Amino acid sequence: MASNLDPQAPHWKPAVLTKRNTQINAIPTSWRLPDSVLENLSTSSIQVIRSSGILTADELLWTETTDIRNLVSLITSRRVSSEQLTTAFCKRAAIAQQVTKCLTEIFFERALANARALDEYLERTGKVIGPLHGIPVSVKDRFDIKGVDTTVGWVGLINKPAKTSSSIVQLLESMGAVMYVKTNIPQSLMVS
Repeated sequence: MASNLDPQAPHWKPAVLTKRNTQINAIPTSWRLPDSVLENLSTSSIQVIRSSGILTADELLWTETTDIRNLVSLITSRRVSSEQLTTAFCKRAAIAQQVTKCLTEIFFERALANARALDEYLERTGKVIGPLHGIPVSVKDRFDIKGVDTTVGWVGLINKPAKTSSSIVQLLESMGAVMYVKTNIPQSLMVS
């Protein structure tokens, strides 16, 4: 990778390129937009998401729902599994990332495993973990998620995964939320 760089390129550039490759490789091939779409982004990102053909009609409906109570009801009534809902949100995030580069961390496989565990728990016990049981939730790249980088936009923090999750993430997970991505922020929250 570094051999493709200009010898005059800044020393941090290889780390950034490696991170970007990790991000794109975290997106399943079937969720990737064709180059023809990416090279000609003349419509809004919402239109790209809706017209991509990657999400089903139901997945579009779920991911455009503005009242979380409707999503919770779908899961608690078992009309939709957490795995199905999480897959839909992962697909939408994957498309948005390709169009806008809005994500810093992508951990779809981990999210889907957590969603399956929540589905199994609901099936086995008939009970939910909490008021957010099985709901996919993203957090800003300011909050630590155990095992995931929190770079706050600094290259020097790449490949230094959090040892523990922030209290807000722990709270969300204790309420049944499924963490699936971390979203961009201004570098270091504009501290400097």
